[in-house]
Amino acid sequence: MRQLTLDDEAQDLFNTKFLVIDVETTGTSPAIDEITEIAAVLVRGGKIIDSFETLLAIDGSISSEISVMTGIYPSMLNGAPKFTDIAAKLIEMAEDSVVVGHNIRFDLSFIDAALDKIYSGYHLAEISLDTVTLSRKLLRGEVPNFKLSTLAASLRLNNQPCHRAMADVRATVDLLHYLIEVASSYGSNDVKGLLDLPSNSSASAKSKLKIANYIPRLPGVYMMADLTGEIYYVGKATDLNARFRSYFSSDTRKKIDPMLSRLSKLTYLVTETDEIAEVLEARLISKYQPRQNSVGKKDPRNFRYVEFNSKTKRSKVVRYSDLEIDDRHIGPFRSSKSARDAAKCLEMCVTRIANSSSQSGDEALDTPISLRQLSQRVANRLELLISQQRFEEAALLRDGAMVIAGASVRRHAIKVLRQAETIKIVHRFTGSTLEINFGRLKIRAIRGGEVSIHPSLNTTTALALSTAHISEIIAPKLGGLKSIEEEWTIWRRIISNSIYEVSESEREIALPITLTHYNFTPKERANREKTEYRRAG
Repeated sequence: MRQLTLDDEAQDLFNTKFLVIDVETTGTSPAIDEITEIAAVLVRGGKIIDSFETLLAIDGSISSEISVMTGIYPSMLNGAPKFTDIAAKLIEMAEDSVVVGHNIRFDLSFIDAALDKIYSGYHLAEISLDTVTLSRKLLRGEVPNFKLSTLAASLRLNNQPCHRAMADVRATVDLLHYLIEVASSYGSNDVKGLLDLPSNSSASAKSKLKIANYIPRLPGVYMMADLTGEIYYVGKATDLNARFRSYFSSDTRKKIDPMLSRLSKLTYLVTETDEIAEVLEARLISKYQPRQNSVGKKDPRNFRYVEFNSKTKRSKVVRYSDLEIDDRHIGPFRSSKSARDAAKCLEMCVTRIANSSSQSGDEALDTPISLRQLSQRVANRLELLISQQRFEEAALLRDGAMVIAGASVRRHAIKVLRQAETIKIVHRFTGSTLEINFGRLKIRAIRGGEVSIHPSLNTTTALALSTAHISEIIAPKLGGLKSIEEEWTIWRRIISNSIYEVSESEREIALPITLTHYNFTPKERANREKTEYRRAG
C-alpha cells in the first residue's frame, strides 16, 4: 500500500479522496481503552464512493456513563466483529486518501494503537486533516465554539451528530465540504493549501492567499508592492510557492500581517539555482531599498571602516565613500559596533600589558595589517591575558580579532571581483555556466510573472512578464555605486561554493586563511607549532 504524502504532486481538492472517520470508545486512553464502534466514509468530488460502519467486540467492559453518552451497551456488542476483522478494509479505504476527522488525533490514536497490535508500527494516515483546526482558521468569530454539534447547528448542515460513529462522520463530511468552499475563496485549492491556511491573519491578509495559485514551485525572487506601486519587500526562496504560503502559517512575526494586508501586486522571477536567487535578491534590495527589508540595503557609503595610525597607536571608525577598497583601512564592517570592536582590538594589540616580559606590545603594527601578523599578535596577547585571569579583556580581544578577520576576507574577495574583467564558473553537476564581470553576475534569460489583486473587487489577475520588463527590473543602475552585499553574496554563495568550479579567470582566485578563535588559543597555537616543527624535522 502506498500512502499519500505531501511530496506527491498537488491535486486539486475536487479530485482528492478524503476518508472521513469517527470512533466511539470505552474511554480516552488508547493504551487501556478500546474501540466500540467505527464508521468511515470515502468521498471525492463531493460524492460518497464507499462507506462502512460496525460495532466492535471488546475484551473489557463499558462504563454506564459511556453507555448513556453513546447509546452503546455491552449487549449490543455480542457477536460483533473484532477490529482484526475490519482492519484490512480500513487500510484499503485509506490508500491514496487524506484521512479526516473532527479532533482527528483522538480517532487516529485509537486506530493506530489497534493497528499496531496487528502490524507493528503501522500508522493509518500519512496526511490527516482536522476539521476542528480548519474551523478555527476559517470560522473564528462566526460561531460560538468549535464543537461538531455547534458547527452543524450554526451552519445548518444537513446531518447532525449524536455521538454515534456514522452520524458524526456524515456531519463531518458536510462540514468538510463547507470548509473547502470557504477555503477556496482564499485561494486554497489543494490539500497543502488547506494545511497551510493562516491561523490568526486578518481577513484582509488572508484574502491574499489566493495569489499562491499563480506562483510556481521553483527557486527565485519575489517583490511585494502596494497600491501606489512602491516595492516594500524583496525576498528569495528555493520554492517560491511554499515561501509565500509560509507567511500565512509558520511565519509568526508581527510585521507579516500588515505586510500581507498592504500587498496589492507580487512580482516573481524564476532563477536557475538558489545561489543565483540570493545574488539577485541582494541586487534588487540595493536597487529598490525596500523599507521592510532590514538586511542588504545599506548604501556602500554607509559601511564602516577602521583607520589605524601605527605611529600614535590609535584607531578611529570612519565612513569611507571611495568606490575602491583602500588597503590603509580595515573593513568594510556592516555596523558601527563591529567597527568599534575592531578598533579596540587593534589598540589592545599595541598597548603594553603590565608585568609582561614580552616587548612585542611596543612594536608597531604594519599598515596595512596582515592577517598573519594580527593572528600572531592576538595569540600572544590572549595567552598573557588568560595567564593573568583577565578574561573579560581576553574576550574583547578575541571578538575584535574575529570581526577584523571577517572584514579582511570580505575586503579581499570584493577587491578580487572588482578587478577581474571576466570570471567564468561551471556547475560541477549540471555543467551550466555563470559569468561574472567586474563583480557583477551576468544573469541570463529568466522568466517571471506578476500577480495583482484588486482589494475592493476581490479579484486576482496574473500575467507573464516580457523579456524587456524583466531586464528593466534586474538591471543595475548604470554608473551607480557598486553593491558590497551583491559582491559578497557572489563570493560566498558561488565562488566559495564547492558545487561550482572556476573555469576561467585572468586573476588568481584565492582567499587568505580565515581566522577563527581557535587560532588565538594557547592550546591550538601549541599544537600548530608542534605540527610545523615535525614538518621542519
